[in-house]
Amino acid sequence: MKTKKKGNQRFENVALYIRYEDGDLDEMKKKEEILVKYCEEHNCNIVKKYFDSNGCYFPYFSNTMRNFLRNIGNREFDYLITCDVNDLTECLHQLVAIYTILEDEDTKIITINQGTLGEDMLLDGTFLENVMNKKELQNPRVKYDENGKFIDTEEDPF
Repeated sequence: MKTKKKGNQRFENVALYIRYEDGDLDEMKKKEEILVKYCEEHNCNIVKKYFDSNGCYFPYFSNTMRNFLRNIGNREFDYLITCDVNDLTECLHQLVAIYTILEDEDTKIITINQGTLGEDMLLDGTFLENVMNKKELQNPRVKYDENGKFIDTEEDPF
């Protein structure tokens, strides 16, 4: 794992993945603030930010995700952090592909709402059904409406 030491603190190298509605710069900025704050609280070193204003183009990845996956071998980070698993994709087969590719590269996916994405979650039919159908989480830190649109609650998610 790539780390750099500063005193007794350890900084994990991370990339942020921020998906927002096309043209909604307020949503983009708010999600970026949430992720940056999360990283500050967890002593993460942000080395890259990916901004994606596109959704799921079944059966294709968005251009941002396609470029991200194409260059994963040259990454400088060990964790990809996003607000919600649906920010990576809304398509189940794409989520499994993203997870598999990143797992092969020893890169973990962390979401603010669901935690660290793991194989156990992908094998849990209830988890996948709830995520892909955008069923409401019990206590989501980052909120979305029934259509999957980000809701800026002005609340601190932490």
